Amino acid sequence: MKTSRFYVFLLVILGLVVPQWACELSLEDDADSNSLTVLFENGSDSQYTITGIQLRPRGSMTNLTVPTTTWTPNILNDRSLAPGETIMLDLEIPNREWSQYKLTVVDGNGTSVVVAPSDEATNEMSISHWGSDQRTVSVSVKYNTVLKTIYVSGWSDFAGI
Repeated sequence: MKTSRFYVFLLVILGLVVPQWACELSLEDDADSNSLTVLFENGSDSQYTITGIQLRPRGSMTNLTVPTTTWTPNILNDRSLAPGETIMLDLEIPNREWSQYKLTVVDGNGTSVVVAPSDEATNEMSISHWGSDQRTVSVSVKYNTVLKTIYVSGWSDFAGI
């Protein structure tokens, strides 16, 4: 009888200690990660081909202040994303930090047009490194016939691919 109590006690202790240890190990590993794999999608309902993506690091996920860094060069290089197409990107965004992005598209006349976040201090059009080392980012770019401007009609950023 004492032996079975001992084994039950041992199982309970292991059941409490091992998950706690595994979570702490996982958090430590995540905190050191600066690499983020992003599946970037130009939404199938988008009306424009994306020819450029530029990033601007914004720091901590809790930081919504005016940015202090400049935009990166185009991370697509010579590639482009037609509506419905995706691309895998390896980005240097530290864990628990985020970056804004802006897009370049080509309008119907062959002119490159930059589509940027509307407010410098918001997290609109963001890529965040939070909860996973893999993200799926999707954006749809359309034309507003009333305002006669190209705009982002929707975007998303969520953990996992």
